[in-house]
Amino acid sequence: MSKTTYDQSSLAEQDDDSNTSSSSVVIDASDILPSYNHEKIANSVVEQFFCELKTHDDGTKSAKCLLCHSIVKKSTTSTYNYRRYVYRKQKKGTNKWKLALDTKKSNNSTKQSTVQQSFGQRINQKYGAHNPRQLELHKMIVQDLIIELGLSLSIVDHPEFLRVMNTIDPKFTVLSRRTLCHEAIPSALEQVMMKVKQACSEAQFVALTLDTRSDRSHTGDNLRCQLEDAMVNFNIEEKVVLIVTDNASNNLKAFDELVIPGIEVYFEPEDDEDEHDDETENDEREEKDEQNNLNDQEERLLIPCFSHSLQFTVGDGLKDHKSILFAEHLQRENISIPLPVKTRWNSQHHTICKVLEISKKFLNDLLRNVGHADLVLTARDIIILRELASIFALFAEATTRTQIEDSASISLVAPSVLSIYYDLEHEQVNCKYLGSLCRTLIISLHERFGGLLERCEIFADSNMKIKKRCTSDLYKDDLYLIAPFLDGRLKLKWVVASNLSESTKERTANIIKAPLFKAALQLHDTTNNTSDCIIESSITECSTTDDDGVSNLPNFKCKRLFSGYEGQKTPMPKKRSCVSESIETKFQ
Repeated sequence: MSKTTYDQSSLAEQDDDSNTSSSSVVIDASDILPSYNHEKIANSVVEQFFCELKTHDDGTKSAKCLLCHSIVKKSTTSTYNYRRYVYRKQKKGTNKWKLALDTKKSNNSTKQSTVQQSFGQRINQKYGAHNPRQLELHKMIVQDLIIELGLSLSIVDHPEFLRVMNTIDPKFTVLSRRTLCHEAIPSALEQVMMKVKQACSEAQFVALTLDTRSDRSHTGDNLRCQLEDAMVNFNIEEKVVLIVTDNASNNLKAFDELVIPGIEVYFEPEDDEDEHDDETENDEREEKDEQNNLNDQEERLLIPCFSHSLQFTVGDGLKDHKSILFAEHLQRENISIPLPVKTRWNSQHHTICKVLEISKKFLNDLLRNVGHADLVLTARDIIILRELASIFALFAEATTRTQIEDSASISLVAPSVLSIYYDLEHEQVNCKYLGSLCRTLIISLHERFGGLLERCEIFADSNMKIKKRCTSDLYKDDLYLIAPFLDGRLKLKWVVASNLSESTKERTANIIKAPLFKAALQLHDTTNNTSDCIIESSITECSTTDDDGVSNLPNFKCKRLFSGYEGQKTPMPKKRSCVSESIETKFQ
């Protein structure tokens, strides 16, 4: 007699498997036979008609029929042999069982649901596609995680991320990567494009900043095509009046046919080697400038990038003073000091400040331990680094401020240049070792921002060798003087708090206020009599002290561009008896 074991798991096997297998039927002659329960209504043939399921040593299985007590054997895991035997040998009993099973299922489907079933919480029920909570979490993943934080698109496939989202809300269904790439992100882009196009359609004039990314080479022709396509796409061909670019030579070629003739002479190649010293060329350029009246709304004008020009100014100083950049030696040892990047305007200053934050004793001990005693900083070296950090503090702040998003940066040009200029003059007197560096930077300011300094009646000394750069004349534009007044943070404070002479302050203020005063009267439809009134200078009504300016040498960590007047509250104006006096009060 072969050894057998009972296999209870066979009761759970599916009955709908169509696999065939070899089987045999054996009549059991036992005296004690199990009886068939006619009231039992099981869900499967095996549970209803068979018992004593066994697995033999040779791998075959067997079960005893409850109706005829025959033993049915099979050689696979399928229950097909059992069902085939019952359907053939016990057809009457099988039909009766199937009828009872159908009746049972029908009764269960028509049975009224209980209160718990109707109103109880359903397990693992998911939000619908238009559920507010589903849409909220969907937007959070796309907008906050993918777009704002810049996370990888594959994050939605990571099991850890899915586990986190399930913890946040088990009912939320995380979108797939395919949906994210082909539907969610394109939809978000389309919404942003619609908002930008709406803003462009409502704008009367548009000023562009060129920052092109292309899979093609950045030649002048490709840049021009990119810009023209963008202007057509946003329907602003007739609205563009100003384009800000850097001084790269490919930009010159890109706009030689797009802007007014002669504008390319204002710009220089990226290597900053071109110089315009010929007086005849300057005279011809000035004549062309006079012909190109800026009041013509159809003309387009390029202006240089302020941060880019400041970078060139800093570069002029560092070219002649490379011996003071001890940070370059420290970088070789991979000490936690950021590497200066040529295209990052304030990276040199940031590097030096990080060096100064390290304890002198700790830094020198570290250099000795690694076998570089020749790089140990002396007291003189530390003083030079501190002077260097102080000199470039305002340069770093100016370039940082101009990179702030959602803030007009053109209003910072004139106040920044003026503050930097007078700060350099003060540093030149007080610096122990780097006075020559200050002089080099002052000369560079005259070369690159000479037009703006001349408008403020600041002229170079006769002993300075000035080589006027290509961007100098562009900064003569009144735009750079008027823009700060339209900035509520500055108004006329940058003129009042400067080291300009009182007469220069008055003349500069009148240059700023005259066109604005006239425009304000026209805007409010005032009478011709009030438009002819004389503009009185109100410089004396604004008071500042020498302590607020840059007369004293501050610590480079505390030095600020507009520390003397930024954030000051304007006193309440007196009541005026006429429109012109009211407008004049607003200009103060």
